[in-house]
Amino acid sequence: MKNDFFILEQRFFDLQKQFRDVGLSNSWSVGYLLAALLAKLSGILREQSPPRKKKSTHAATTVKQYIEEHYSRNTSLDTLSRMAFLSPFHLTRVFKAEYGMTPIHYLIQYRIEAAKQYLRGTRESVERIAQLVGYESPTHFQYVFKQRVGQTPGQYRGASE
Repeated sequence: MKNDFFILEQRFFDLQKQFRDVGLSNSWSVGYLLAALLAKLSGILREQSPPRKKKSTHAATTVKQYIEEHYSRNTSLDTLSRMAFLSPFHLTRVFKAEYGMTPIHYLIQYRIEAAKQYLRGTRESVERIAQLVGYESPTHFQYVFKQRVGQTPGQYRGASE
């Protein structure tokens, strides 16, 4: 940064000298020096400013945070895409690029991880845990759990005790 300051200062003094020596009669050289000064200043500012997140990256982050805070709610891809102001297709593509899976797969994974914690840490019934993590049907919850974990919720609870 110190070196950049001296370069800017030198460019500015060159510009001032040009104005004093030739006035405005040689507008090409004055314009050139001014452009060089502005280009250097722009480069310094670009290097110092924090990188801006793309709108799509921000949308994926917002959706991920929403899922983590509201995983127990009945959530659809349409709901998530409206919240992110993206089409369902575009949200799916952006989210997958950012997190390696679709928003719905992330929701399912998050629900299963929450269910595992409930199974390990509470004596709640499997039916109640299904409700707590966002499944209206305990049967569907058990199916998804077994598909993802390789064990039924009851087997998982027994193995972790």
